[in-house]
Amino acid sequence: MFLMFAEVKLLEKTWKITFEGESPVSEDDFELEFIDIKDLFEGYIGFETTYFEKLLSIIEGNDNYNGIKNLKSVISPDEEEFIEKPVALVLAIDKNDLRYGFLLFVMDDDTVILGVWPQPFFDAVKQDKDLMNGVLGALLENVSNWKRVDVVIPIGE
Repeated sequence: MFLMFAEVKLLEKTWKITFEGESPVSEDDFELEFIDIKDLFEGYIGFETTYFEKLLSIIEGNDNYNGIKNLKSVISPDEEEFIEKPVALVLAIDKNDLRYGFLLFVMDDDTVILGVWPQPFFDAVKQDKDLMNGVLGALLENVSNWKRVDVVIPIGE
């Protein structure tokens, strides 16, 4: 008799994000799942909202930074709808075609990171928690390093 060993991956909690497609009908809507970071950091982490405001100011002077209003639904791991709350996404592609995403809860003084996307980015952050700070800093300091950066907010904003 042989014992079989399998790598068991813990199921991460996810945020389900729905974006409105080209038309107002839901047939062309699309979804992404952001991985919740609460367990990874033993609580949510964040930064001063002035960082987010600086990111928004970069949009105006740079063709590779965009503001988009097509966030249709944000469902928490507990199945709570967050679309009426102050949420935003940052989706970025660097010059090496690596993708990064942050789900943010934007308050007056502080912005909380609720989740990240895609899975390889989450896995890299799990190995090196300082990576997230590096990516966030690069979004502000190395504008030319990014092919595209989208700050996505709810449709009704």
